[in-house]
Order: sequence, then C-alpha cells, then structure tokens
Amino acid sequence: MVVILTAAIGTVTVSASVLPFLTGALGQKPTGNFLLTVNPSSLTIMQGGSALSTITVVSVGGFKGTVALYTDSVGGSFRALFANRTLTLKVNGNSTTTLTLTAPINVTGDYRIIVTGTASVQKKTISSSALMSIMVSSNSDFALWASPSRVTQNAGSSATVVIDVDSLNGFSGNVSLAAMTPFGFIAIMGGQNPITLAAGGTVSTTLQISTMTNTTLGTYNITVIGTGKQRVHTIAIPTTVTDPIVESLVLTGLSLSTPTNLVLLLQNTGVGQVTLQTYSVTDKFGDIWSLHSWAGPSIAPNTVAVADILIGSSCSACTYTGILFGFQQFSLGQTYSVTVTTAAGNRFDFTVTP
Repeated sequence: MVVILTAAIGTVTVSASVLPFLTGALGQKPTGNFLLTVNPSSLTIMQGGSALSTITVVSVGGFKGTVALYTDSVGGSFRALFANRTLTLKVNGNSTTTLTLTAPINVTGDYRIIVTGTASVQKKTISSSALMSIMVSSNSDFALWASPSRVTQNAGSSATVVIDVDSLNGFSGNVSLAAMTPFGFIAIMGGQNPITLAAGGTVSTTLQISTMTNTTLGTYNITVIGTGKQRVHTIAIPTTVTDPIVESLVLTGLSLSTPTNLVLLLQNTGVGQVTLQTYSVTDKFGDIWSLHSWAGPSIAPNTVAVADILIGSSCSACTYTGILFGFQQFSLGQTYSVTVTTAAGNRFDFTVTP
C-alpha cells in the first residue's frame, strides 16, 4: 500500500510517499500492523544547522506493541536524534515523537533520509518507513556596514557614507545595493552597483547623501538593502538634518567708551557667520534709542567682536522714542536693555549695567 502525504508548513511544501510496510507470512494469524509518517517530510537545512520533524506511528488492524525507530541516510552524513527512540502503541492508537536532523558542515545539495520503525510480533518483524527529502543550503553569507553609522548634516548640503560589504563563510558573487529614503527632499547618489565579492574579501563603495534647503529639519532613517544569492540584508543610517545657519550670540564683556557710546563684546557661539543689522537701547523708563540701518560687525563662529551702541549726539541716524530729552546718555550704575538683530532676522536681548 502507498500513502501520499501532503501538507504546508510555513513556506515549505511537504510531499512524501510512505513506503509499504511488511506483513507476516501468509497463513499466519493476523497480528495487525502500523503506519509511520513524518511531518514535514521536506526540509531545508543550512550547513551545520538543524531542523525538526514529527514522527507519528499509527496502529492498523488491531496492532499493539513497541515500535523501535532508526534512520538511514542516502548520501551525506546527518546526525539524527529522536526525542524517544521507541514508541508504544495501543490497539487503534497512535504515538508521536520528534526527530532532529543536523546537516554536515561541509556538504550542500539534496539528500534523502529514510525513517523506519520496526516491531516484533509472533517472532516476526514488521516495519513501516517514510522518506524525507533534505536540501542542505550553503551558510555562506555577506554583511553590510556603514561608516559613519549615523550622519548629521545641514539642510542644503551633502555628506558621504562608506558602505562595506564583507564575505562570510566563503561567500562569493554579486551583491546588488539599493537605498531607500523616507522623504522626497533627500537624495542618494553614487556607489558601485552591483559589487562583486571574492570569498573572504571586502568591497567598499561610497554613497552621497544630499539634502535641499527646503528639506524639513529632523532625523530620518536611510535604509541600504543588499541582495545576493537569495540573501538579503539591510542597514539603517540615521540622518539628522539641521538648520544650515544656527545663530547664537553671548555677551562676554561691556564698557562705556563715552557717555553716548556703549561697547559690547559679543561672541558667536553658533555654527554660521552672524551679521548685525539693527539695535535698540531702552532705559528703565521705557525711553528707546534705535538704529535700523546699522552697519554692525560680522562675527565668525567661535570669535568675539566689538559692537558700538551709539545714542544721543553720537548717533544722528538713530530714532528716539520717549520723554523729550529724558534719555540722552548712559549713566553708570543704571540698567539698560539692548536688543541686536541679525541679517537673518534673529533677535538677541541683553541686560547691561555699565
């Protein structure tokens, strides 16, 4: 009798034939028999890896007794381990165990394993077998690395990232690379594609990440995908897009050059050049001197510049708002509010007491 078993296990399709079991000699008293099945009967195992299959024996025709299990390998040298090597059957019952198969480290290809159960009844040996199809796949692989592993760049600029592709366990052949960005105003260019790996080798390729001035500030993940010989690996490169001109001013010192000239020492602690265009000075009564066409200093990052704040008779281009003749010069010990505005429209407020 031939039984065809089919089932779907994950992505593996099982299809196997159960070999016919033997019966006692003709004329003997019927003793029943048993049927052995394996599920799944088709396995894919990586070199040196292991996989499980379930062994089931079913009583047929009133058989009862103990069934001993063993395997025969057709090609290759597989390690076979039963969770239970013997199974006890009751009349019309069934029993199961698991078989762990471990593939050799040095072979690939298609192999067959025969799983057999035997029992002794009335001094006769009866048996049932099932055939397993094993495909041993190579454990050769490749790995992707990015250097730097994360990027910070200004909007409207470009950065480079080196992608290293390493051969693992003797992998050789082509690896195709693709990059995915989550935002339309980030572009990926350059890079050798595909790259060709020799066994045990490493190949590097360079990607250029470009942003536009209207790229929204924030952090994005750029995904690099490598595909080769049915292997797929991905790496994420976090990319932070920052303001191209971050302005920051710190007051480091002050003095009175004349009663109408307040001198401020301003340090640029930002990452871009700062140019001062306007200023205003307010006294404690709310009187204000302002200059809207100020040719103020341009301050490079990490440098200190002198800013002359003129009022009264020293500033004919200034505008005065307040009590007539109420605020005509600076007074020692008095507190004033000074606001400077940059060409980029950023305001910086300082409270000073000369």
